[in-house]
Amino acid sequence: MLDRAKFEGSYNESGEFDWQAFTALELRLISLYRRMSDEDRQRVRRMTEVLSKIPDGPDIDKVHT
Repeated sequence: MLDRAKFEGSYNESGEFDWQAFTALELRLISLYRRMSDEDRQRVRRMTEVLSKIPDGPDIDKVHT
């Protein structure tokens, strides 16, 4: 389990976040996400959760028709 206090403490000691580590597309997506309404943000979070899950079962390679 991640020790949140330890993690946050080390982050604060590291200084300012390096925004140059992001690509132009990533920065654009962050900007668009910040401009979304709370309802739209919730939809995006739900959609990414669904897309990031690995399906269970032996027939994951089969095409369902």
